[in-house]
This record gives sequence, C-alpha cells and structure tokens, in this order.
Amino acid sequence: MNNLDYPLPVLELVTALKQLPGIGTRGAERMALWMLQGHMGEAEAIARTIGGGGTRHAVPRLRLFQHRRRTLRRLPG
Repeated sequence: MNNLDYPLPVLELVTALKQLPGIGTRGAERMALWMLQGHMGEAEAIARTIGGGGTRHAVPRLRLFQHRRRTLRRLPG
C-alpha cells in the first residue's frame, strides 16, 4: 500500500514514529501497522514506559560515557 493510501491518522502516526532515531518511512509504516493490527496493548505499554506512566523520572538518565580528550571513558555507577 502506498503511503498516500493511508488514512490521515495513520499518516500522522507514521510521521511521529519517523522522528525516532534510526526509523525511516518504511520502518515507521511497519510499526504503525503493527500497532493497528491488534497490538495496541503492547503499544500502550511502550508509550507508558516512554512517558513515565505519570511518574516524573521513570526513564533514568544514563551517564555511561563521558567524552574526555577524544576518548570515551565509562563513568562509575
């Protein structure tokens, strides 16, 4: 199906998913169609995880690496 054949809400979802790093048009289309083919429970769980489910810092900031003198060093903890 050509992306012009999708209803407007699907096109908007594809556009939103394309904003994710490494996700192109085809990948965004696949994810959108997967969600719409009966996987809304899983999609909602992913959205809650990303959105924090009402808690402020549900997804912790990760400080795994620090750039110093052109080398990457792992930070403690």
